Amino acid sequence: MRHLRISQLKIQGTINGLIMRNCYLLLLISFCLNLALCTNGVTVRSAVSNFTCFKKQNYVFAMLRGYLSIGKVDPSIRKNLIAGNAAKMLYIDVFMNPCLRCSFTPEEQVRQLVKEVKDQSFSMLYVMVQRKDKWPPNKEANCRYINRFIDEIARNKLTPGVGSDYAEWNHIMGSSCRIKNSNAGCWWDRHDKVQSLNNFKPFGGFTFPMLKEYDGSVNMCGVDVDLDFCNC
Repeated sequence: MRHLRISQLKIQGTINGLIMRNCYLLLLISFCLNLALCTNGVTVRSAVSNFTCFKKQNYVFAMLRGYLSIGKVDPSIRKNLIAGNAAKMLYIDVFMNPCLRCSFTPEEQVRQLVKEVKDQSFSMLYVMVQRKDKWPPNKEANCRYINRFIDEIARNKLTPGVGSDYAEWNHIMGSSCRIKNSNAGCWWDRHDKVQSLNNFKPFGGFTFPMLKEYDGSVNMCGVDVDLDFCNC
C-alpha cells in the first residue's frame, strides 16, 4: 500500500507539473499573440524616400497625407505611396484635410486626390475633423458636409474613415452627428502618449477606433512624424 501511495503521489506530481508547464506555455503564446496584434506606425506629412528606416525601428504601417487644407493634392503623396509600397509596409492609409473655404465641393476634393493616386495601393482614405476654430459654426451643415466626403470616397470604391476625437467632433459636428456609412472606420486622434485604445469615448456613431495617433512631432529617420498604434 505504501508503494502504491508513493506511485500515486509521483503520478500526481507529474500531472501537476504538466499542467503548470502547459499553463505557462498558454500564457507565453497569448503574450506573443498580443505582441503580434499590437503594431506601431507613423503619420507622414512630408516627402520620405526611405520607409525601410521606419520598419527597422518597428514602425510598420504609415498614414500618409494626401490632400491639403488649401485645396490641393499633397505634392509628396504619390512618391510616398510608391516608396512605402516598395518598402512593403504592413499597410498604408491616406488622409485628407478638407478645404473648408474652397470653391471645390467635397466630391471634387475627393476626386482630385483619387485621380492622383488611383494606380497606387493603399488601404483606407480618412477625412480629418480637427482644428475646431477653422470650421463654420453650423454643426448640422458640418455633419452633412463630412458625410458627403465619406459617400464620395465609397463611390470611388475605397474604404472611408474619419480622423478625430470626442471633444473635437462634438464641438464641430455636434453629439448627434453620425457617419452614415457603416463601413467607415475611426482613426482616434489623442496625443496622450499612451499606446492603448482603452478609454475611447464614442463619437460619430463609432464605438471603437481602428487605430490611434498617440504622440506628435517626433523626429525619426530624418523627418518629423506623429506616432500611431493599432491592434491589427
